[in-house]
Amino acid sequence: MQYESQIQELTAKNLTAAEEFQVKFEKMCTENQTNSMQLNKFKRAISRLRSDLNFAFISKNLKMLDTDEKTSKVGGGSQDDKEDLIGILKLFIH
Repeated sequence: MQYESQIQELTAKNLTAAEEFQVKFEKMCTENQTNSMQLNKFKRAISRLRSDLNFAFISKNLKMLDTDEKTSKVGGGSQDDKEDLIGILKLFIH
């Protein structure tokens, strides 16, 4: 009889510990999922920012190239500057 009560007590403690573990595990899973979603949002934002900055840089260089072509028609600007700008643009496009 004494052993049966000890077994029941240990079984109850084990069940309680298993339930507590399950609750903690589910909480950690939820937190991990939330953190993963936030990290993915951050990565998307960084990717968009990188794309926007590349686009702005390319736009700026295209404007400089257009301005350089206009000034070369007037009498200024060098071919080397144009080739440098075109080379930079090719780096960002590929």
